[in-house]
Amino acid sequence: MGDGEDGAQKAKKIIEDVRDGRVCKEIENMALQGIQVLEAHQGRILCTFVIPNTLVEEVEIEAKVLGHTGKLTAMVVEIRKKSNGEMIALGQQWTSSVSTPESLVSKL
Repeated sequence: MGDGEDGAQKAKKIIEDVRDGRVCKEIENMALQGIQVLEAHQGRILCTFVIPNTLVEEVEIEAKVLGHTGKLTAMVVEIRKKSNGEMIALGQQWTSSVSTPESLVSKL
């Protein structure tokens, strides 16, 4: 497994750790209840998510890395209805990679 696949598996573990309440605040844990990571590959992660309180609608969330510039990474996130593939949300963002000192990581 190359570095990219190692990173994808780390991303999958982070999402699952937040969802399961191991490394987050309560609000983050609540927000990710119902998420399941289906695939994690270099530059792409695919999840399903059951929308809380409706339990009628299940969506797929796909996040893709578009590119890197220095410490900045461009990403796009698509949210589609699982039943028919209709796109219901599209988001793009830039993120910055920084090292977080262990002393600043939440202990909650």
